[in-house]
Amino acid sequence: MEKRLGFLLIERKVGGPSGGGSRVTPQGKELMKRYHRFQKDVNTSFEKFYRTHFNFEKEGGLEMRKLLREVRNELDIPVVLVTHDFEDAYLLGNHILIYGRVKQVGERDDIFQKPQSKSVAQFLGLRNLFRAKILKKDEHLHRLILEVDGLRFSISADSRRSPVQVGMEVDLYVRPDEIMIIREGKPVKESLRHNIFVGEIVDIIDRSNYRLVYFQTLKGKILFEISIPNYAFRNLDLSTGKTVRIALREESLWVMV
Repeated sequence: MEKRLGFLLIERKVGGPSGGGSRVTPQGKELMKRYHRFQKDVNTSFEKFYRTHFNFEKEGGLEMRKLLREVRNELDIPVVLVTHDFEDAYLLGNHILIYGRVKQVGERDDIFQKPQSKSVAQFLGLRNLFRAKILKKDEHLHRLILEVDGLRFSISADSRRSPVQVGMEVDLYVRPDEIMIIREGKPVKESLRHNIFVGEIVDIIDRSNYRLVYFQTLKGKILFEISIPNYAFRNLDLSTGKTVRIALREESLWVMV
């Protein structure tokens, strides 16, 4: 390296208080400074590039994601994408690995809708995670009865990945986009009758394309985050402080052991 550069990086000396008196030469120090400036410029440029082409809020980001999907599909080759952006992972990935120590590997929808553990769910930023206790099994109806702070949930026995026993404590995940706010006077489908709760709307947040409605049950004071598309929100006439009923779809419930 020194021969190619034409100068010494280290001035080598024998002896010294630490057993050696070698030190970096002025030319070596200058080269290190130039490298650090180069590295900073590269990081800044890459950051600008990423924001321009991958930011979900910008039209360019949507076009770049579309292009990447088309190239991957046309060439039919494996592509490894390393990202901290969950939207990128969901929109561009078919098979996802949660890395650090490997937490979970699986298909895209399996990862986001059926997390293997509470730690995976928290890493993904999922809401509506509750500690529950299994009270009983209904073998005839193939259902489990769970309790969270006095509130009972009836779920399909298939809504879990591992075997469970009566008396076990488990983590319950309720998907915000599968919670239905029941319109006044509207009949409830039989499939929704297993989990209907009465409560109060404590907050509403406008997310531009959808609303986040925070609902607290009267019994147990359990807080749910509910995601509602704007068109549905307009038809429900919701406001803070209003008492409403919610129904949990079968698809909204998932148990983690």
